Amino acid sequence: MIDQKVLAELEAQRAEVSKKFVNVFLGMGFWLIALLFIPLAAVLFVTGIHIVLPSFVVVLLEVAMVGWLIVNIFRIVKAVRSFKPFKAKFKAELVHKLFEDVYGEVQFEPEQGLDWQQVREGELIAGGDTYSTNDLLKAKYKGVDFCQADIHIQEKHESEKHTTYVTTFLGQYRIFTFPKTFTSYMQIRDKNKRKSNARSPYTKKSLYDNQEKIELENPVFEESFDVYGQSAHDAYYILTPHFMEKLLALREKLNCELNIAFLNKELHMSTLSSKDLFEPNLFAPLDQKALDAIVEEAGLIKDIIDELSLDRNVA
Repeated sequence: MIDQKVLAELEAQRAEVSKKFVNVFLGMGFWLIALLFIPLAAVLFVTGIHIVLPSFVVVLLEVAMVGWLIVNIFRIVKAVRSFKPFKAKFKAELVHKLFEDVYGEVQFEPEQGLDWQQVREGELIAGGDTYSTNDLLKAKYKGVDFCQADIHIQEKHESEKHTTYVTTFLGQYRIFTFPKTFTSYMQIRDKNKRKSNARSPYTKKSLYDNQEKIELENPVFEESFDVYGQSAHDAYYILTPHFMEKLLALREKLNCELNIAFLNKELHMSTLSSKDLFEPNLFAPLDQKALDAIVEEAGLIKDIIDELSLDRNVA
């Protein structure tokens, strides 16, 4: 259970931080409105409506505009700095505690993530020019060890005048570990790309030789997924009609692109949710509704293990 005193302290801190950001937004909004009067004055002058102001007034206005901008920049920095300790406390004292309520003993490291080489081995996400990861969670449920982290990958696009970074993956990566060793590599690819800004998440040069597309004689499943692997026999053993039905139900429940790989003693799963989980919402109160939303996100792995019966199907 969450300590109500801690929750009250976090809510008071959230309200204080959000007020700072609101003041920043208002300050910048008024500054932009004031800035609009400059082209307006030019239009009036061109149309013959002359507005004559003493030179010292013009200088004062210019100084005021610059000063106002500097003040707002300092307020932005101050607001961002105040958000960081709130976010750290939110994850350490609220999210971590809710994880423990769901899974018991957990390891939750908000500033840590999954090493790229570990993710690369699953061949579910293509690399980019930048890779960031956070909110590493490690725990066990029904005898299944798992870890999860948020991942953000971007590609750099350069032109003669501009350099931009385009997000190619933003979502979660999960690894489930079992006592059973999978004798070959197999990948289940989501065919229906639900995010228009996402490129194909699969690496061009595979770490695993002799892969082929595997036909499963299940038209409903094959409308949503393609299966590639090194052994059709292993694929038929794992992808029973019941497991395929459960996988389709999970995909529908998550409502995002879902890809899975089996290798060694691990099941890798990437979900293209286009968001970071467990991030505080500054502009919504920390009430029971907010707690329920965090618990629902924290319980996603539990739902995956239950939905796919991972403690039985691949044990």
